[in-house]
Amino acid sequence: MIRNLASACDRPKSPPTRRETLTGAGVMIAGTLFLTILGVVARRVGWTVTGEVLLGISFPASLTLSMPFWLMKGTPRSVAVAIVSLTLVFLFAIGYLASMI
Repeated sequence: MIRNLASACDRPKSPPTRRETLTGAGVMIAGTLFLTILGVVARRVGWTVTGEVLLGISFPASLTLSMPFWLMKGTPRSVAVAIVSLTLVFLFAIGYLASMI
């Protein structure tokens, strides 16, 4: 049983290529900028809690969004979508709770 799980969760044999790492880095930078700008705009409009949440999770969310491009190489799309979306839901929940403190 453990061998089956280990082979199912085994990482791909080849490391990410330069193109994949640059794509992941671009998604991280663009995501961080987008969420930071969106958070600042939300705070200026009057949505202080939303702005704080977006500013607080801008980097972790962009890192999570970039994972399928370089870290989850060889993972089925459905698994990657499930992992990324559940992680983003947890990040938003943690950010919301942190902004209420």
